[in-house]
Amino acid sequence: GPEGYGHSRVQPNWQDISPLHNIRKGAPPTIVFLGDQDNLIPVSTAEAYQKKMEKAGSRCETHIYQGASHGFFNFGKKGKDGTDYYEDTVAKMDQFLKSLGWIK
Repeated sequence: GPEGYGHSRVQPNWQDISPLHNIRKGAPPTIVFLGDQDNLIPVSTAEAYQKKMEKAGSRCETHIYQGASHGFFNFGKKGKDGTDYYEDTVAKMDQFLKSLGWIK
């Protein structure tokens, strides 16, 4: 949005490329991993996304991680408390894809 990261680069087209503003019936299933200390994406945005997906009849799984910042799940990156979220998020992603029948 207008107050978000990178808006200056996409100004007139931001709503055209915003996932939140382009949810329609038949939107593909989505899994979201977000830290509640993310300085780029507010938790309220993820919650709004989930609600719009549900309203459109599409599946959305949202996982909010307490104390985690942006990119917290990247391989080799640890949280302030030393927690490594990489394996947890990969396991949840695998479960999500299995539940859709997309992987075994």
